[in-house]
Amino acid sequence: MTYELFLQIFGYASSIVVLISLSMKSAVQLRIWNAFGSGLFATFAFLTESYPTSALNGILVAVDLYYLYQLMGRHDAFDIVEVSKEDALVKLFCKKNKKEMDAIFGENAIKPAQELAVYFRNNDIAGLVAFTRDDAGTAHIFVDYVTPTYRDCAVGKHFFVDDLSFWRERNIKQFEMITTTDKHTAYLAKIGFKPRKVQLDWTRRITIGPNTLPPAQSTERPEEITKED
Repeated sequence: MTYELFLQIFGYASSIVVLISLSMKSAVQLRIWNAFGSGLFATFAFLTESYPTSALNGILVAVDLYYLYQLMGRHDAFDIVEVSKEDALVKLFCKKNKKEMDAIFGENAIKPAQELAVYFRNNDIAGLVAFTRDDAGTAHIFVDYVTPTYRDCAVGKHFFVDDLSFWRERNIKQFEMITTTDKHTAYLAKIGFKPRKVQLDWTRRITIGPNTLPPAQSTERPEEITKED
């Protein structure tokens, strides 16, 4: 491979990375990919002696890193509010996101759910969870949807791992969720759900543990609080 051919391939690859960055819906991912692409393009411009272009892309890398630092250092505020199916806000949200929700959870997946709650992140509506709970303390989750803007697992990690107060208040000890898409399966695995094959679907369950009960009723030792099938 000649040096000239290498430069051409390197230049095209740099442009493709920048283009990919612009397709990212997550602000964090956009900044990461754009910084990487701009860095590659700055290198390409330097090698081809286009110094103004190299300098410009170098500045873009610095700008991306600055905003990435701001995003990573920000402490997000999370809230969850129980709502009714008949709530106008819920109907509008479901209408706006129907296509993707149907693709992930199945058409009209929200219909059998008896309870709904809206996720908030930094005062913005970030998603929706729809579930039915049984007498055994299991929440059968039909929809756990987060909008693309906030789809970095932070919402799920907060409400299914870090802060379980919403579920504890409802005496829920375990989650069950069925999914048919690889992306949603990967998300569930990241927040601690474990697989159980059920026909063509995957059910993922997580046991919150004895802390879901008042201290006087809990008979298990703290070290036994684990995520399990």
